[in-house]
Amino acid sequence: MNKSQKLKCPYNVEDHRFLVIKIARTIYNQHNLPCYIDLDDLIQEGMIGLLDAHGNYNAENSAGAFIKHVC
Repeated sequence: MNKSQKLKCPYNVEDHRFLVIKIARTIYNQHNLPCYIDLDDLIQEGMIGLLDAHGNYNAENSAGAFIKHVC
């Protein structure tokens, strides 16, 4: 499937930003991470992953999970 055939992702990245922050805080608070790993770095990496997932979204191969029901 090329980019012209790709379907638009129905989810807005900003709508799921809070999930990235929540997960990053959980990892930061519940794991004994090295002192050089900062919460902001975890959030940044999570946002990069979210943007990557949004850019690669393919509705035809989607499992049909609804993120709104996860929280």
